[in-house]
This record gives sequence, structure tokens and C-alpha cells, in this order.
Amino acid sequence: MKTFRPTEEQFHQIIKRLHPDQVLKGGTIPLTQEKYAEIKAILEPKLSKHRAVKTMVDGERFDSKLEARVWCDLKLREAAGEIRDLRRQVRFSLFANGGEHLGTYAADFVFEFRFHPDRDWLRVVADAKSPHTRKLPGWNKIKRLMMACHSIEVKELL
Repeated sequence: MKTFRPTEEQFHQIIKRLHPDQVLKGGTIPLTQEKYAEIKAILEPKLSKHRAVKTMVDGERFDSKLEARVWCDLKLREAAGEIRDLRRQVRFSLFANGGEHLGTYAADFVFEFRFHPDRDWLRVVADAKSPHTRKLPGWNKIKRLMMACHSIEVKELL
């Protein structure tokens, strides 16, 4: 059995989930291996495989801080009238040449943008990508499939 000595803030988070008889004097909590793993999961959120930290902004959950920052920037641009019809997590079906369904791709952002006030609005499909995730072979494959299936070039936003 492991012994875990939490900080005061952690102790109050944990105590809400435990029965009062499980806490010893001095704030020590004797734990089984399962209970220790459960509490550790509560206190130390699991990082994604690319070490991205999930983030909440205005009540919406984002898969990374970068994605949340890009969303805030795009919302400001939408409010200023530079872009319109801003949406998140828009799904696209991906197909092989023979029509076989390969899967779906969820674009981080889709919006309309125009380069000049006299021009038409163009649809932009974009993803928030760090320099590390841009280099991944899976990402390049998705970009090629989006071009082949939908004639859409996915923009990478930093």
C-alpha cells in the first residue's frame, strides 16, 4: 500500500471523493494501488501523445493551447469583419480512388475570407499546427487526401 501526502489544495479535491473514515490524522491517506491511480489521474491530467494541454476558453474545450489561441484570434477577426461563418471541428469524409471510405477528418476551423473587398468570399479550411505536428507523416497524408477528395488545400495556422 502506498502513502500519498497531497498539498492542501489537492487534499480538498481528494477529500470530496473519499469517505471521512479513509483519512488518517495528519492528512495522510492510505491508498490501494487502484485508489492511488484514480487520484493521480484526477490531479495529473494525461498529456496527449504530442504533449498538448487541453484548454477551456469561453466554455469550449480545445485540444491544445495553440488551438485555443488561434480560435481567439479568428473570433476577433470575425468580429472585425475580416472573416465570416467561423466554425470549429467540421468533418470531411475521406475516400480512396475506388470510392472506399477511408475515414473522416475533423478540421479545426472552417471560415470564409476574401482577399479584397470587391472579390467573392472563399472558404478556408485550417488546422492549428505546431512546428512538430506539421512534420508528421500522418498529417501530410491527410492534406493530400483532402486535396484529392475535395480539392481543398488545408491551411496550417500557428
